[in-house]
Amino acid sequence: MAEIVARASDDLETVTDGPLVLTGSTGFVGTWLTLSFLEAKRKLGSRGDLILVSRNPLGQRRLLEEAGYNSGYTTISSDVRLLSPNSVPEGARLIHAATPARASLNNSRPLEMLNIIVDGQKNLLEVAHAKGTKAFLFLSSGAVYGKQPVDLEGLSEDWSGAPSVVDAQNAYHEGKRVAELMGNLYQSSLNLPFVTARLFAFLAPFLPLDEHFAAGNFIGDAVAGRDISIQSGGGSIRSYQYGTDMSVWLWAILARGESGHAYNVGSDQSVTILELAQRVTAQSLDGVQVRVKGVDTPKNISRYVPAVHRAKLTLSLENCVQLDEAIRRTLRWNGEL
Repeated sequence: MAEIVARASDDLETVTDGPLVLTGSTGFVGTWLTLSFLEAKRKLGSRGDLILVSRNPLGQRRLLEEAGYNSGYTTISSDVRLLSPNSVPEGARLIHAATPARASLNNSRPLEMLNIIVDGQKNLLEVAHAKGTKAFLFLSSGAVYGKQPVDLEGLSEDWSGAPSVVDAQNAYHEGKRVAELMGNLYQSSLNLPFVTARLFAFLAPFLPLDEHFAAGNFIGDAVAGRDISIQSGGGSIRSYQYGTDMSVWLWAILARGESGHAYNVGSDQSVTILELAQRVTAQSLDGVQVRVKGVDTPKNISRYVPAVHRAKLTLSLENCVQLDEAIRRTLRWNGEL
């Protein structure tokens, strides 16, 4: 947290000078933003209140108390589709990070996934407009681009691809696209200051170790002393941004991002899934190994890597924590090193 405050002090001075509403505060991204906001308040002497919105804030209150943050925030238990305007101060900034990103929900109940994203966005935009919100940062996803061609090095913000609308498993992808469009309509029609961050893949503390995130699963296996199993040939390509870099980028986009624009948030340094697994095992203390159990085919190999020129050129952002250091820090935090 100290690293984030040191690198993003000017942006954090701006965003902590008044109230900030953060939805999805108990998720991976929300936890990093919560802790860095409160650390900035402590270090910079800011007075802005943090309003944390989630469906179950009890665990987060315990985490914050254990970390020594006992004041400066309020927790609200609410579904984003039902958040009342009375919970949002006039002229507050708002970060909408609440999305059920679980693959299981998208696969088993895609209509519910779509409804949560779209209805939640509609309610928050109405609330933000009614309360004169100073800035609205929507956390979208690189999934809005659809399937990335394997030979396309990085997805830029103006790439014209899209998910298939006949595939029910694209409910998450299309929901994010619709939510972005809704926000931009409020921006153009009602002058709501709205900016989008399209998030890619991350590797850092607080990442779930037992869900659909390959990096988290590999760390979880290493910590438990299990060999890492790859069901394909491991040739799919990803990139990973560390939590400190992610937080610095998001605070910059909230503070200085151009309304009506979208910014990719992630790393442009690609790695295959097999290479990622090997780099995790290289730093593990338990001598775990990588076991490749499948083969790569045109159907199961994929690429998911952003181009980040816009963030670098217009906001002067960079990634300072490289992949091996991200792995080391995450293993250490989870008790392996």
